[in-house]
Amino acid sequence: MGSAPVTALAAAPNSDIVYAGTRQGLYRSADGGRSWTRTAYGNDVAAAAVHPTDPERIVVMDGKGRVFGRS
Repeated sequence: MGSAPVTALAAAPNSDIVYAGTRQGLYRSADGGRSWTRTAYGNDVAAAAVHPTDPERIVVMDGKGRVFGRS
């Protein structure tokens, strides 16, 4: 993630999957935050939520209040 400050954080229940949002995009960790991979979502992230039973489904909101993803 470099030096970009984290603006949103969402952890999947019962999983090591964690998402971190920055002004540069959304990052995903499959190992509880030890390593990160940038996702295809490249807009700023103001908020994020993970589906309670499917850690691959995430919804993000950008700084303009637009919502992206599948709930």
